[in-house]
Amino acid sequence: MKRLVFAIILALCASSISAKSFLVDCNLSATVSDELLSQHNNDGGTYALYKGKFYRIGVTSFRSLKEFANNQTTCGIASGDTLYVAPGVYTDEITLTVDGITILGNNANRDWTSTRDALETELQATLYIKANNITINGFKVTGNGRIESSSATNASPLSGIKVIYNYFTGMNIGLSAHKPLVELGDMKTNATANTLSSQCRYKNCEVSHNHFEGDASHLANCISIGGAFGTTIVTDNYFYDGGTSVYFANAQGLLKSAQASPPL
Repeated sequence: MKRLVFAIILALCASSISAKSFLVDCNLSATVSDELLSQHNNDGGTYALYKGKFYRIGVTSFRSLKEFANNQTTCGIASGDTLYVAPGVYTDEITLTVDGITILGNNANRDWTSTRDALETELQATLYIKANNITINGFKVTGNGRIESSSATNASPLSGIKVIYNYFTGMNIGLSAHKPLVELGDMKTNATANTLSSQCRYKNCEVSHNHFEGDASHLANCISIGGAFGTTIVTDNYFYDGGTSVYFANAQGLLKSAQASPPL
């Protein structure tokens, strides 16, 4: 029994040790944010310091989301790893293809009732998800920014996508664009609910603790999920001056959905 317990502890430790972290910082500067590697070891690289940890530029840290996306397999990122995205404005469209990544903006885990840090990680382009168990947490999504996954099929579903603690405001996207701010499954391809191709495409996904704020000129649809199954959670989101708040098409399984009360 003692050997078994010891083996389990070793396995858990190995799992936690193997998880890595990466950094994207659009404000990296060799004279301001970076530290010369000679201050740490002798492999000749240049490092960025972020929240007390050093990231080697071009290996574990990148100057844009696009640069990270282009290197997400070659840099060795894997399931269980975390990508930190520093405050700044990010305008590149990117596609995530590696399973199990958690992506944290500067206001991670702050819901719509919390005081957000004035330094925001601003997403101003589409972030496409083509992988399982992806978490997007703590961004300010503005301008043409949105989060979309539309590649899943009944034969090849995606699961575990989470869009949580984000702040959607100042959008340039209107109702006529048919581009919801969070879209899991193309809402325009789900009309024939009795066909398998429209069903069971997004499993155990969650869109929660987000703030959606539109204006009179850009009443974008907020959340659209097509082909959901398993347990789908859409809860504690705040909506103001938007189009359709939550749209489900061809859902199966358990739906947990609740709209947040407006702030007092």
